[in-house]
Formats: sequence, structure tokens, C-alpha cells
Amino acid sequence: MVLVAIIGLSFIGCSSDDDPTPGKSIDKKIIGTWVQVAYYNADSDFWIGLTDYGCYYTFNADGTYKTDAYAKGSGTYSFNGSTLTLDGGFGETVTFSENNTLMEWGKWCYQKR
Repeated sequence: MVLVAIIGLSFIGCSSDDDPTPGKSIDKKIIGTWVQVAYYNADSDFWIGLTDYGCYYTFNADGTYKTDAYAKGSGTYSFNGSTLTLDGGFGETVTFSENNTLMEWGKWCYQKR
């Protein structure tokens, strides 16, 4: 009887090996191609939609990305919590819509394609 109680207590409070690693769920959300669809205008305090901007980021599962934004290029990315960092530079917080089809990154909004 004591042995059964000890075995039962050994399972209480143990975490599962299947628990997600912090940040890994965000990695899966971001993998794919994201196109800029809006930007936040602080002067008017609302989002302004873009009709034909064409700027994109493609994030790959191996931690690399490519883009046609600004300098047009490629590099590496990482996450720390919800902070996206490109090429080891400064990081910015990203937030995702409930269905993970929109991503807010700084003053830009991206839609997953």
C-alpha cells in the first residue's frame, strides 16, 4: 500500500517532456511569407492600408529569412519570447492575430500569404 502511494506521488507535479519550449510556438506561427498590408500613422492614430506596396519577408524553419524590404537581402532571425531579432541586431516585439494570419511588427502590419 505504501509503495502504491509513493508511485502515485511521484507523478504529481512532473512536467511533461511534450511541454512546448517558450518561443517555439511563435517560431511556427511566423514561418512562411508575410506581405506588408498596412502601417500605423501615429499622427492620426489609426492603421492605413497599403494597396500595392509589395514588401515581403519570408521566414524559414531553419532560422533564415529573405526580404525585398529596404536593403533587399537575407539573413538570420531569432526569437526571445515575442521579440523578433534580425541578423543579431535590435529586436522588436511582434504580435499575431488570433488566427495567426496577421502580424504586427513595429508600425507595420503584415499578412501571411
